[in-house]
Amino acid sequence: ANVSRDHRRFIIGETLSDTDSNMYLVERGAKTKPVLLTPHRGEVAFGPAELSPDGKTLYFTSDEGREFVGLLAMNLADRTVKPVAQPDWDVDGAAFSKGGRYFYTVINADGQSQLEVRDVKSRAQVTLPAPPPGGTWVPLTTSPRDRYFGVRLQSDAAPATPYVIEIATGSAHKIVDPLPEALRSREMAVGETVHIPSFDGKPVPAFVYKPAGAGPFPAIIDVHGGPTSQSRREFAGFRQYLVSKGYVVLVPNVRGSTGYGKTYTKLDNHDFGGGPLKDVVACKQWMAAHASVDPARVVVMGGSYGGYMALAAATFTPTEFAAV
Repeated sequence: ANVSRDHRRFIIGETLSDTDSNMYLVERGAKTKPVLLTPHRGEVAFGPAELSPDGKTLYFTSDEGREFVGLLAMNLADRTVKPVAQPDWDVDGAAFSKGGRYFYTVINADGQSQLEVRDVKSRAQVTLPAPPPGGTWVPLTTSPRDRYFGVRLQSDAAPATPYVIEIATGSAHKIVDPLPEALRSREMAVGETVHIPSFDGKPVPAFVYKPAGAGPFPAIIDVHGGPTSQSRREFAGFRQYLVSKGYVVLVPNVRGSTGYGKTYTKLDNHDFGGGPLKDVVACKQWMAAHASVDPARVVVMGGSYGGYMALAAATFTPTEFAAV
């Protein structure tokens, strides 16, 4: 739910399925029932992002008529809607700073968050300090007068780390280092973004983590749960441990994953263990050809749906993998 700053208006979300939802307007003190803001046909995912500081405009996300989730603005007086951001990636969210001077959006670009901050009056983009390699800034809060942004560093080379960015100077200050002192000097692996051709020519987006040396290496394919979900560029201690022990780790977003358009998400409908498993096999073949991996020493692992994929690999392709 989203709440206006005067606590008079509330936007309530209704989940109908993984790919279908609604939004309702509730006004404090009103004797009417919640007002449906998103009448629609078919499956459309609507999500409230932010109410404007004056409470008159609702910023929300929707994939109506598009492959990807865009950002739109609705005038709550007459229900007119206009697009705000329509990239060829999903918009994760948007908000105003506490002082109302800045408006920021977060885009999920190929599994990595991208933060964009703009001045509300001039629409000029605000230059932020560059995050460490492999990382990105994810907004958490702002100071009351917008001098500071509280963010977290999201990276596959470090656990989530809180920072404070001073807008005027463009400087970023780490609040605390979440790594234990014994690990702070250890170099962590930064994943490489790859797109692996599958059996039908469709690309499988993935992150690949490589150890030092020439190989050939053993390898692990780590499949996410869901399946209506996505592996993002973020820290995973066990993956880093495996890389430190000489394993290549590949983290795929097989067909059925979110983040790559509605069509890609629906490719596994009524096909669990079919096309997605062929994607996993294609990932193994790609690693043998491009990542110095020994094809006889490849393992599939995962939790939830990823565990099912490991079981499917053992059942339907028992000669492809060394273990699950």
